[in-house]
Amino acid sequence: MKKIMIILIFCLCLTGCYYEKKDNVITYYVNDNMFVKDGHDITYYESIHNKYIDTYNQLLSDKGYDFTIEVKYYDKSDYQSISSKKDLIHKIMNEHPEADIVDFYDSAIDYYEPLNSYFTEDIKNEMSNAIPKNSLLLNQINNQTYSIEKNGFKYTTSALYVKPEYYKKHKKIFDAYKDNPIALLQQLSQKKDWDKNCLLMDPYSGWDLDIILEQEYQPIAIGGCSTGLYIRRSDNKVVAFYEDKNIMNAIYLLASLGKDNAYGRLLNPEELESIQSKDAFYLSFSSYEYPEELYQQNIDNNRMTIRYGEGRINAGGKLSILQSSDNKEDAFLSLILMNTDRNFANAMMYGEIIEDKNQIIESESAGIGGNWNSYANYLITNPSTKDPIDKKELAFQYINSLDLSKQLNFHFMLNGNEEIIDKLATDIFPELTRLIINEDGLNNNQINEQLESLKKKAIEMDINKIINDFQEQANKKKQVHDD
Repeated sequence: MKKIMIILIFCLCLTGCYYEKKDNVITYYVNDNMFVKDGHDITYYESIHNKYIDTYNQLLSDKGYDFTIEVKYYDKSDYQSISSKKDLIHKIMNEHPEADIVDFYDSAIDYYEPLNSYFTEDIKNEMSNAIPKNSLLLNQINNQTYSIEKNGFKYTTSALYVKPEYYKKHKKIFDAYKDNPIALLQQLSQKKDWDKNCLLMDPYSGWDLDIILEQEYQPIAIGGCSTGLYIRRSDNKVVAFYEDKNIMNAIYLLASLGKDNAYGRLLNPEELESIQSKDAFYLSFSSYEYPEELYQQNIDNNRMTIRYGEGRINAGGKLSILQSSDNKEDAFLSLILMNTDRNFANAMMYGEIIEDKNQIIESESAGIGGNWNSYANYLITNPSTKDPIDKKELAFQYINSLDLSKQLNFHFMLNGNEEIIDKLATDIFPELTRLIINEDGLNNNQINEQLESLKKKAIEMDINKIINDFQEQANKKKQVHDD
C-alpha cells in the first residue's frame, strides 16, 4: 500500500496536478520576447533572474509588501495559430499550476479573470493619473477589463517615408495626395520611374494592404494576424475585402504596380537582395509614427517623414490573471504597481532605483515610445536620453484628445470561431498578399479570377458568420463610445 501511494504522488507530480506553491510568490509565464531579458540564456519553464526582477522584488520588500514575483518563459514554438493560443494557456494552467499571470490572447479569454471588480476607487485614481483615460477605455472588451496593457506612448499616426530626391522630383503629387495613399500611388504608378537601382517599394516590408487602407478602414487583426476583414470608418460597417469597391480598387492598383516591377518582380534574388541591403526604395508606409515632439534627434537623414491622417491609439502587449490563480489580489497589485508607481516602473524599465524623479537616464534598453521588452509603464518612468522630459504630458494631451467613437474596435470576443478566423489569417490573407505582390505578372482579368476564387473559399469557410458576429460587437462598442 505504501508503494502504491508513492507511485501515485510521483504520477501526480509528473502531470502537474500536484505541486507545492511557493509562499507569496506571484508567477508570471510570458512570451520570451515580451519581457525584460538582459542577454541571459532562455530556459523554458524555469525562473529567470536579472537586475530588473531583482530590483522590483527588493522594492517590494523595502516597502513592506508580503509577496515577490518570479518570471518564467513558456515555449510557444508549437502554438502559432490563433486557436492554438487557447490550447497553450490551457496547457500552462494544467501543467504549471503555480502560474498566476500570463500573456493575453483573444482566443483564451475564457481562462482570464475579469478585473473590473478589482479596481477600487483608489486604484482607479492612481491609474487615471498614470495612464490616459482613453487608453484604459479601449482596453476593455464588452465593458470588461481582462488584462493590464503595456503602456508606452501609444498615440501614433500613419506616415509616408520618402527618399528626399524622389519627393523633390514629384513634389506637386506628394503635396496634393499625401493624405490619400491610394490616390498618391495611382499618380506615381503613371510615372513608372523606378528601376533595378531603386524600386518604388519593398515587397516584404514597409507596406501592406492594411496599412494602405487604414485611414478609411480599420483592419481587423486577431492576435496580430490580418484576416481580410475591415471596419469601414465612415459607417462602422464590417466588410470583407471583396465586398467593398474601394478595397477592391486598391487591390487592383497594388497588383498592377507589382506587374510593372515596382516591387522588383523582374529582378533575380541577388539583385533584389542588393536593393534591400541598400534600402533602395523610394517609398514606404507605416501605421506607427510618433508625433515629432517625441523625437530628440533626427532618426534618419536618408528619408523624409510625412505624417498624415487622424491619430489613433495602438494596442500594446497585455498581461492577464488566470482564473486558476491562488493569489489573484496580489497578482493584480503586482501589475498595478509597475503601472502607477514611478519606482516600480523604473525597476522594470532600467533595473535600478532612481531617487531623483527628474534624473535623465542613460539607457540602451529604453527607446522612443517605450521599451518593447518591459511591461513597465513608460509614461511614468524617468526619461531616458532619447525621451522628451514631458513625455507623460504629451501622451495625455494627444491620447485624451481623440474621439473614441472614431477609434472603433480593437478587441473582439471570438465566441468559439477561432478555427474560422485561423483559416482567414493563414489561407485567405496570405493569398491576397501574394496576388498584390504579383510576382507572376497577372493582368486585371486574371487577378479578378483569383479574387473570385478567394471569395468563394472565404464564404465556404463561413466568413459571413464572423462578419455578422463582429458587426454586432462593433455596433455595441460604438454605442458605448457615442454615449
